[in-house]
Amino acid sequence: MTNSEAEELVRKAVSALGEHFDSVRCFVTWPSDDGQQNTKSYESGTGNFYAQYGQIKEWCAMQDEYQRIHARKVSDSKEDEE
Repeated sequence: MTNSEAEELVRKAVSALGEHFDSVRCFVTWPSDDGQQNTKSYESGTGNFYAQYGQIKEWCAMQDEYQRIHARKVSDSKEDEE
């Protein structure tokens, strides 16, 4: 997939979703077609920027917390085995 094809597809999806929601932010990745093991990415959004930004920050914080909880559970289970 070319960059322009990906961008157009994402813009259309964001536009369609934006008709129904206050804010939309879409992130996509795809493998590079240049034979390298690179990943290309694109993002686009519409609507209330601060709502998008806040939602992204909240999602990142939640993922960080889930990872800390998981790491603690793994650590605790290893301690119980000893």
